[in-house]
Amino acid sequence: MPPLSPELFLDSEKLSGRELALAELRNFSDAPEALSNFNWNGKLTGFVVLGLSNDNKQVTGASFGLAGLVDEKEMRIETAKLWPNCKANVFLVIRGLEGHSLMFSEGGLWSDLLPDEEMAHLFVEQSDDRAPSPLLQADYEENGIGRFCIRMNCQISKNSTREKGVFVKFTLLVLPGTAKELLAKSPLVRKGEWPGIKLGEGEFQLGPAAKAAWGCPLVPLIISGTAFSKLGTAPRAEKLRRAVNSVLGKAVVPETSRSYTALQTKWDRLIRHPEESGAKAPAVTWPAPSEPELEKGKK
Repeated sequence: MPPLSPELFLDSEKLSGRELALAELRNFSDAPEALSNFNWNGKLTGFVVLGLSNDNKQVTGASFGLAGLVDEKEMRIETAKLWPNCKANVFLVIRGLEGHSLMFSEGGLWSDLLPDEEMAHLFVEQSDDRAPSPLLQADYEENGIGRFCIRMNCQISKNSTREKGVFVKFTLLVLPGTAKELLAKSPLVRKGEWPGIKLGEGEFQLGPAAKAAWGCPLVPLIISGTAFSKLGTAPRAEKLRRAVNSVLGKAVVPETSRSYTALQTKWDRLIRHPEESGAKAPAVTWPAPSEPELEKGKK
C-alpha cells in the first residue's frame, strides 16, 4: 500500500520548543485547551498525545484522541438492520456525539466500544402521513429493539496534501449488544477489523499542523513528566516521530455487514475460526521509520 506523500515529511528544521510548550497538557482531557493554542476551529479534529518520563527524555506512552462534534446534525439507521424483529419504519437516531467520548485505548486508530448509555440517542417511528414519533423505552421490547455499541474506525485519507494538511477518513459502526456481551464473545472484538454495521462516515483534519519541517506534519500533544516551565528537556525529535508513527501507522480497513443476519454469520465464523481474522491495510498508510533509532554511544 502506498505511504502518505513524502512531501509531508521534510526534515530541514527541528520542532520548536515554543510549539512543544504550546502543546503541553496536564492530562488527556486538557487536549481542547492545547488545541486552542494552535487556532483550533472547534470542529472535529484528531490528535496524538504522548506521555513523557519524569526527566522528559523518554516517551512512555502514545495514544490517539478526538475533540469536537462527530456529527453536527444527526446520524440515523433502520433498526431492522440491527435486530431481526424490528419494524421497517423504526430508526435509531444519534445526536450530538462528542469526539472525546470515543476512547482509543488499543494504541491505534480504532476506538473502544462506546455503550449506548454513554451517548445521546432515541428511537423514532417514521411514517409518510405524520411527523416522526419518538418511542418510549417501555415500547422497546415490543418493537424488537435491543442494546448496542458503536465504534469509530479511522485511516489516513488520500485527500491529505502538504498545502491542506493531513486528513483522516472515519467510519462509524454499530454493533448490536452490550459491550460486556460483545467482549465476552471473543478477544478479537477489541480489534479494528471486527465487523459491524455502518452507521456513517466522514473526514476530519489531523492536528495541530507543525510550522517547522521536522520530519512530521503535526505537533504531538505532550503530557510532560515534569512541567516544561521547570524542566525544559524534551525527547529527541526521532523519539517523538517514532511515537507518533506507532499510533498513526496502526490502522485497518473496517469490516462491515448490511444486516443483522449477515453480521451474526461473520461473527460466528470468526469465533469458530479466529485464525481467519485478518486486518486489511488501508489504501494510504503512515510511513514507518526508515531504520531503528540508535542510542548515543551505540552503532
